[in-house]
Amino acid sequence: MDYLITILISTIIVGTWVIVQLILEKRTVERQNKELHEKNIELIALVHMYQADELQPETSESIENDPAESIFQIDDLSEEEHHRQVGLMAQVKTICKVAEFHLDHLEDEFQLSRLRKKYGLALEITNNIQDDFYRNSALHSLIRICARAGWKQETFELLRSVNDELIKEVILEEIGAEYS
Repeated sequence: MDYLITILISTIIVGTWVIVQLILEKRTVERQNKELHEKNIELIALVHMYQADELQPETSESIENDPAESIFQIDDLSEEEHHRQVGLMAQVKTICKVAEFHLDHLEDEFQLSRLRKKYGLALEITNNIQDDFYRNSALHSLIRICARAGWKQETFELLRSVNDELIKEVILEEIGAEYS
């Protein structure tokens, strides 16, 4: 009888050990899958940013011959600076789009840290945009992320930075009356 109890206890211990190992392996695989998914999203964002850099507006002779057709006549920016400002805005919008993935997982510290990192990068890029329209457009994307994440202080700070009342109204309609 003691022999059977010893075998039963040994079987339970080995079975428990196997279950614990399987749980640990499952958690490791889930973490690796999250990291791979995150890297895939970042690669897709990089491809989009690269494509945005490759798609420059047409600068043909027809535009040079007809200044009224040129979008660069709207402001004091050179064509090169205009492209740079558009590129910076596109980067912010792309980073914010990628960051939206993390909004569904704010309870996970890893996802929250990734969101904060993307927010910081997008904010840094936004601060380098001199053109008001492009800066306000980038701020709109950042404000949307902050509001959805429930970061009220950041949302209010960014809203104060928007200097176009029409854009501010659109943003407030989108994020809700609690921020007005």
